[in-house]
Amino acid sequence: MISIKILLLFVVTILGTSLNAHADDCNYWRSLIDPAIRYNGPRPNVEELTNADKIRAIGCLLSMQGQHGDAKFSGVTRLNISQVLPKASIEVAALYYISYLYCGKWGYSDGIALVDKYGKFNTKRSVKLAYKSYNDWYKKVLLVGLDKMKERRIDPLDNCDGVHWFGYDPDNPGLWDHREDEDVRKILKLTWINGMNRGHGNGEWGHVLNLDKPRSQ
Repeated sequence: MISIKILLLFVVTILGTSLNAHADDCNYWRSLIDPAIRYNGPRPNVEELTNADKIRAIGCLLSMQGQHGDAKFSGVTRLNISQVLPKASIEVAALYYISYLYCGKWGYSDGIALVDKYGKFNTKRSVKLAYKSYNDWYKKVLLVGLDKMKERRIDPLDNCDGVHWFGYDPDNPGLWDHREDEDVRKILKLTWINGMNRGHGNGEWGHVLNLDKPRSQ
């Protein structure tokens, strides 16, 4: 047990020295989720992140557990979904963004909501179980790397007592295909427009949601 902890610490240390200055700032990743956090530094392009960058980002996002305020983004991820979902909390949206970084597809599920085996959304128990599952998954990522986990198609919510993302289909052959479909691109564009209409600065909120082509500075 002690040797595993030492190995994890070693991996984290190595990763911490390999990241570029843009992706290494936890405030950047948290600012994508939490509207109260302002970030004025460079914005890394998600498509150009190394696995080390992603692993560091995931660690930052996992630290957002327990933050119950409204996140910067919520709702469905496809235009053909009519279900009205509750607003995503910061802690729930952080987990969704982790899955986006992992599989590279914003339409990873049909919506940003955790559903339990009874069909209830974002219950305290579901969120708690989800964070435990994601943290266990993250420990495995640190040991074997993201590529190996993706090859085995190990989902962060595997074995989570039925808790899953709304509309998530593990048997979808396109789940691990990085190409976004036209519906997703349209909804990302609409959220950018809505963000501008709500007065979120110079497209900041839109940048957060326009995840297929994040703005860089």
